[in-house]
Amino acid sequence: MPPLLSRPSRRPIRTALCTLSLALGAMAWPASANPVAASRSYDEALKSFGKADHAAAAIHLKNALQADNKMLAAHLLLGKVLSAMGEYKAAEASFEEALKLGVSRSEVAPLLGPVYLQLGEPRKVLELVTAQESQPVARAQSLTLRGAALAMSGSLTQAAEHFADARRLDPQSAAPYLAEAPILLRSGEVEKARLSALKATELAPGSSFAWYQLASIQHARGDLTGALASLDKALAIAPKHVDSLVSRAMVLVALGRRAEAEKLLAFLKTERVKEPRASWVRGMLARADGHAELAKGEFGDAIAMIDAMGPALRNSSDPLLMAGALSHYHLGNTEKAREYLSALLGRNSKHLAAQLLMASILVDAEDFSRAMPLLEGLNRSTPDNPEILHLLGKVYMGRGQLSLAAELLEKATRTSGGNLALRDLSLTQLALGRAQQGQANLEKAYARNPKDLAAGMELAVHYARSGQGAKAVQVAEAVLKTAPADPSLLNFVGNIKGRIGDRKGQRAAYQAALDKSPAFRPVILNMGWLDMDEGRFDAARQRLEAYLKGEARDHEAVMQLGVIEQRARRSEVALQHFQRADSMQAKDPRPGLAVVETLLSLRQADQALAAAKGLTARFPDRLDVQLLAARTYAAAGNPALMRATLSQASKLAGYDVDALNEVARNQLRAGILDGASYTVGKALQTRPDDVGALLLQVEVAAARRAAPAEIDKAMAPLLAKHPSHPGTQTTVGHIAMSRGQFAKAIASYRSVFERAPSTQNALLLTQALLAAKDADKALAHLQAWVAKNPADGVARRALADTFAASGKVQQAKASYGELLKADPGNEELMAAYAQVLRRLDDPAAVAMAEKAYKLAPRNLGLADGYGWMLVQTGQAEAGIRVLREARLRDPNHPAVRWHLAAALARVGRQGEAKEELQAALAAGLAVPQDVDAARLRADLGL
Repeated sequence: MPPLLSRPSRRPIRTALCTLSLALGAMAWPASANPVAASRSYDEALKSFGKADHAAAAIHLKNALQADNKMLAAHLLLGKVLSAMGEYKAAEASFEEALKLGVSRSEVAPLLGPVYLQLGEPRKVLELVTAQESQPVARAQSLTLRGAALAMSGSLTQAAEHFADARRLDPQSAAPYLAEAPILLRSGEVEKARLSALKATELAPGSSFAWYQLASIQHARGDLTGALASLDKALAIAPKHVDSLVSRAMVLVALGRRAEAEKLLAFLKTERVKEPRASWVRGMLARADGHAELAKGEFGDAIAMIDAMGPALRNSSDPLLMAGALSHYHLGNTEKAREYLSALLGRNSKHLAAQLLMASILVDAEDFSRAMPLLEGLNRSTPDNPEILHLLGKVYMGRGQLSLAAELLEKATRTSGGNLALRDLSLTQLALGRAQQGQANLEKAYARNPKDLAAGMELAVHYARSGQGAKAVQVAEAVLKTAPADPSLLNFVGNIKGRIGDRKGQRAAYQAALDKSPAFRPVILNMGWLDMDEGRFDAARQRLEAYLKGEARDHEAVMQLGVIEQRARRSEVALQHFQRADSMQAKDPRPGLAVVETLLSLRQADQALAAAKGLTARFPDRLDVQLLAARTYAAAGNPALMRATLSQASKLAGYDVDALNEVARNQLRAGILDGASYTVGKALQTRPDDVGALLLQVEVAAARRAAPAEIDKAMAPLLAKHPSHPGTQTTVGHIAMSRGQFAKAIASYRSVFERAPSTQNALLLTQALLAAKDADKALAHLQAWVAKNPADGVARRALADTFAASGKVQQAKASYGELLKADPGNEELMAAYAQVLRRLDDPAAVAMAEKAYKLAPRNLGLADGYGWMLVQTGQAEAGIRVLREARLRDPNHPAVRWHLAAALARVGRQGEAKEELQAALAAGLAVPQDVDAARLRADLGL
């Protein structure tokens, strides 16, 4: 009897023979038989079959059946040949034809039964094989077949009884042991499976399949050396046994003997052997080498072979399902991978590799609630497995429990020395604020495998964030060299150059990506952000509108179009785009958030409140939605609901430190200092070294107007744990500024700017220099930055403002004029320009202020500037009308309230002026620099 289930997957065949069975079935049979010729061809077929030359045997049998299509022996042998070649459907047809022509059932059943099993048809086996034979050996064979079919049907207890009966009837047969071993393995009885397979090799030492079966179980147990030795014995008996060849290649890869594995895989390819697991292994090796297209092709070949099989055949084989799942996974088809894994785990719930891959997919999808119990179970059954530890570490990373994540990842790295675990460990350490340790490990991971693009990208981003600009660009360009024409890598280089302030290099990289792939979406969107940052709103708008002609349902692109209009001071138009983007989909809250933000900016509190309530109903578990809802409640004058929502947001954040920090920031802005202090404390309990939480701790102390000693106490752990962090140095500068220690502030801000040059950091240093009454140095510093970044609209605007603040009004006038040429519809620029013109006694000042006001009448700053300018230029009544309307919009706007009081007093309306001044004093509103508060109070008797 041939070995049962001798192939865990469909046996590969040479391309020339793929259609042999069809040809045999469709040939025109001769009118009269030629038994002599048929017999001669049959004898040749027997010889070829004896030499395992199945291709030649098939040709001889074709000739035999052409000579005599009713030759029973030829049909029976053809079934054996086709079965050996893996052509199970064709073999089934040949055996069934033999039965139909009169071959005894007892002759066909032992041959056809295993074919049915390979095709995943256990019901047909149970119908065909009755186990009624009188001879013990024959009955033992039948019981073994039925046992395998019962096991495939899920009747494991009955199957075990059949195998036991078969062993009693024929103690010297290896077949029951071979049939039961993989079933024991699937049931988690690994040692019993090994002993069963070992017993089969003792009973049938000349069976290549027995040694292959033992090797498969040894491989599953992690005994790679033992598996290799067993495979060598299998191949010594049957040098062309494909399963053994493929398995040997897989074991060699696992042992790190890659060159030998590649040689074996190349041999299989040269022999035109089409085997899905071989294609999958070749794909994995190509992927590891960074050959994405080659890997994609190999994975595609594996999938094409496996997907084409019938579900019954595919689902009867663990290795086939696993190869299919892995190939789909690496091609990004995670749903299909999960489908295969579900089928595999349904028949073999303890399959370690399948559980690991399923866990990996769940972790990648951030489905931590489902991944965690699966991984915890695996960790209990297979302790200290580095892959399981790695995945568990990633779950804890995703949940923000970084200390636990670091502990697991360190253990995984020590156990296996794996590069992926080391990479994730480094990222966890960086997130924990262990910058030196994290950077060293990330550099080590990348140095070990420069083709690990993820490690290279993370390292470049870290360098850029930590002010190591030259290193960031060096690594990013090294990553690009692995695939210079890849638009995604060009996009990445552009992002890195943008991070370090190299706008010219950023634009060049983006343009190179668009030259390679004009419709490449990420770069189209990134180029839009760059254009906006540089004030090129028309260019950004045109590019996106052109893209949307072909991708009208891309809600992110529509949303970015809204951002363009918002930046261009066209908030009503922006709102329309945000509303459209929100209506296009139901899974992304960002357009809805933008709708609420825009309504708030337009001071449409009621509409903003309604939109926020709708958004929280759709996304009740989204932290960003809850935080914006809290702001909306505050704007609507409902502080109690705002506090309750922020408290709910704190609960929603759980122990995710980054989320807790965001909640604390919002509590701080809202003046809920006790809440902010509690939330920061919760974050620091989880991650005591977190730089963000430590920075917030200082901000809370400063917001409490604590004594300098208390602020210094809050600063102490930050300085001790992160002395060189840019946030630490920036905070040192802020504290120094608040204490009038301008030299110290300048030194701190300069240190940050030199490590991480950016417009924001350039402006901090400028402000400190101005505060120190060193306007010339402030201007020189800012002018040098603008010269390096001439397209940076924010920096150019800051330079114009600095000219104005330092009394250089002619230069300010020229700068504002240039800015307005580039952005003629910008009402904020117009208002600033108007103030400079007023200082120069230019009569065009009022008209310019009026133009700015009319563009955005709801903007209280513009209304205040225009109204007060009218008062100052002798048009007091008109100015009072503008100021009164602005005050009605927001009674707590300090400048508006003080200016209105002063204007009313100027025209002799003492009673109204006194009411306004009393309200300003009661609210503690800050006095504008251009109002003499003491004189006004004296004039009004306050």
